[in-house]
Amino acid sequence: MLFDAFEMNKVGEFEDGNGGTCCEPIFDKDDDGDRYDRVFWTVYGHKPEGSVEALVDRTEKEDAQAIYEFFCLLLESYTDEGYN
Repeated sequence: MLFDAFEMNKVGEFEDGNGGTCCEPIFDKDDDGDRYDRVFWTVYGHKPEGSVEALVDRTEKEDAQAIYEFFCLLLESYTDEGYN
C-alpha cells in the first residue's frame, strides 16, 4: 500500500531573503495568514513506513477538502476490499 492515511493542512509561503521561498504549515486555526506572501492548502499522503508526501496544493480550502475526501474514500474502499 502506497499510503495508509491522508491529511490536509493550511500552508504559508514567504520569501527566504535569498531570492527563493519557504513554506511552513499553519497549525493555528485563528491564523489568517496575513504575514505570508501566499497561503494555500496541501493534501498529504502518509506512507506506512512513517514518511509523509505532499500530493496536491490548492488555493481554495474547499477544493483541497474535496480531494482529501476523495483520497480517503479510495483508501477506505481499498482497505474494505482487503487489498492492504
